[in-house]
Amino acid sequence: MAEVLRLDRHTHPSSRVLWDTLLERADGPDADKVDDLLRGEIATELASRAHGKRDWDAVVAHFKEAVEHYSRAGRPDRVIASEARILWSRAIRDQDADPAASATRAWPELDALLERIDAVLAAGGFADDEALYDARVQRLVVRQSRVFTARNPALRAADEADRSHWLAVFRSESAAVVTEAESYGIPQRVALVLESLAEYDATHDDPVAAEAAARRAIEIFHELDWPWRVHRARMLLGLALAGQERYGEAVQVLQTGITEAHPAVDADELTPLYRLLGESALQGGEPATAVRAFAEAAVRLDREGDAYGAVETRWRMSQALSMQGQLADAVAVLETLVETPIGDDEPDSVTEAEPSAGAEPSSEADESQPSHQHSKNPTRTGMLMVQIRADLARGLLALDEPRAAAVEFLHVADAVDGWPDPSRLTAAAAEAAGALALARNWDGARAALERAIAANAVAPRADRLREEFADVARVQFVSVEVDEAQARYTRAWALNAADRSEEALGELERSIALYDRPGFSDIPPRYEAIRFAAIIEFRTLNRHDAAKSRLDKAIAEAEAAGHHEGLATLQKLRDALR
Repeated sequence: MAEVLRLDRHTHPSSRVLWDTLLERADGPDADKVDDLLRGEIATELASRAHGKRDWDAVVAHFKEAVEHYSRAGRPDRVIASEARILWSRAIRDQDADPAASATRAWPELDALLERIDAVLAAGGFADDEALYDARVQRLVVRQSRVFTARNPALRAADEADRSHWLAVFRSESAAVVTEAESYGIPQRVALVLESLAEYDATHDDPVAAEAAARRAIEIFHELDWPWRVHRARMLLGLALAGQERYGEAVQVLQTGITEAHPAVDADELTPLYRLLGESALQGGEPATAVRAFAEAAVRLDREGDAYGAVETRWRMSQALSMQGQLADAVAVLETLVETPIGDDEPDSVTEAEPSAGAEPSSEADESQPSHQHSKNPTRTGMLMVQIRADLARGLLALDEPRAAAVEFLHVADAVDGWPDPSRLTAAAAEAAGALALARNWDGARAALERAIAANAVAPRADRLREEFADVARVQFVSVEVDEAQARYTRAWALNAADRSEEALGELERSIALYDRPGFSDIPPRYEAIRFAAIIEFRTLNRHDAAKSRLDKAIAEAEAAGHHEGLATLQKLRDALR
């Protein structure tokens, strides 16, 4: 019993094994030897386990048991701390409720508990220094309950004013914990709050502050000689560094966090480090490292039963594969993902539909019409599957499989039809039109383009591209040359997205050559193709002079011919490249 409580105070992962043994004996042959103080400890441990499972009813029930046992044991400080934990768990248990209202209801009671614990400490009369130390710990528990109660609406309140108010409370209460824990000589409580602050700041546009908090937490755990706590603080440090676009440093920190993780740490606790390592390596231009990290994370998520997380991680792995030139492998991964059942975490799910009637491209098929209409908001799962199918379609297009790509684009168009943002349908239908044109399915391409134009009419000012789309559309499919030019532009877009920039530039050159034929040199898509080619030359291939020369020549031609729209498009980019 003494050993499990010692390990528990140190948050050592090995305490779990000893707790299992203690719980078994306390409910069995040694039940008559368990006093109320230990029964209170047991109830608190069971509440902690229930919290890990998000079983809020069980959390409250166990803390209520703890209150009863600590009351009989004559430990008012622990009674108060347990009551604070009940309030905190009630305030955050229902994420669909108004978090600001929940915190507001809990706050007067939390204020009262703080006054009660202060009265206990002021009364004194503790049996020894250890009892005084424990009472101070319980006061910090009350403080931390206030921190976590305020943090919930700071993160999730619907109203910005409520978020701002509770963020200020969250920070002030965190500062109070740090000050009091330092004055009591209880650094582990300082580190706990610093981790909470680091997590918030790293995900809310203050990664510099998050870095400082995470580094200090790591220092504290090293000073305490608690290596089993360092991996999480390193994960937060990696998140903060990535937020500052210091991806190389983030990769190093996360790799250290994984390799130096204490052997007693639960394997599941390292899964987030692998996922963040993959993201940091991907953003930092280290695709091989990203592929390995994502692959490991996905296997772990499979084992943990997180189907959504595993699919999302493999989707990111496909992007890393594409980045390092393994486009066929990336497409193979994506093809398995669209067949992977992951369910849905929300009741108003958007059902993935079969593609439009006649989706297998043919010259007769009208492939633009949806097989059904959606009227529900997109879900997390629905949005992920749309992203996966869109990437799959672009990958297939880059692999010279336009017919298969068209089917996937049509899947995307059907899935997003009826979503609140109609621009998603505009984009999907437009890309389907490009793929169908490349497959020489002109009837299907025209129908898909009409669908895109219809969707664009709903929100014609969503961005510059969609503002111009209707004008661009009117000059599409006026000849075989223009059809092919637009199809090559779409293929160039897909190749560039797959980091095959030289090939993309070649496709754009062919597209521009087709537009340069008599009668088509003044249409908007030609200028867009020239503009895109210059962007690739300047930003990706570092051929700055070639990009400027291309633009200067096209600007002179547009000015001489009086093509004012094209002139404005090209001049804007040229000015940006000075």
